[in-house]
Amino acid sequence: MQRLRHRDEFSADHPSLSIALATSRSEMDPAWSASGTEMAFTTDRNGREEIWLRSQRGDFERPLVTPSDFGAETFLLSAPAMAPDGQRVAYHRIGAEGDRIWTTSVAGGPPVRLTSDEHPQESPSWSPDGAWVAYDQGGEISGSNPVSSLVKMRVGARMPRMVA
Repeated sequence: MQRLRHRDEFSADHPSLSIALATSRSEMDPAWSASGTEMAFTTDRNGREEIWLRSQRGDFERPLVTPSDFGAETFLLSAPAMAPDGQRVAYHRIGAEGDRIWTTSVAGGPPVRLTSDEHPQESPSWSPDGAWVAYDQGGEISGSNPVSSLVKMRVGARMPRMVA
């Protein structure tokens, strides 16, 4: 017997809990658009992690980013973050080159690596104006403790800026 997994949602307007998505697969990392009309999420329904886009009412649902979108091996796709305008999604990808942040247009097109920086990157989050993506950047290992920093990157710029 398969256990049904579901994603719950609630709002201030309707304080009772409702199910946003119910499947027998792992569906995780929900990220709603600012308008609340679309949600990006990670799913393994096709056997490997993919990032999908879904309307609030479930009128449409489609893959947005899959491992086949990259020319190299993709081990993991996770942590989607919707841009404030709802037009792009930033996400974490682990590939042969390591942990990196990528972006993809909701309208379609190839994935774009956020920065050419070679440090590990994860946990993207957009600035309110959509001009920057903040993320956790791993650094050199000091003793047995990895060092990480909060970094922000202007979308389209060449070099990230350290925040903390």
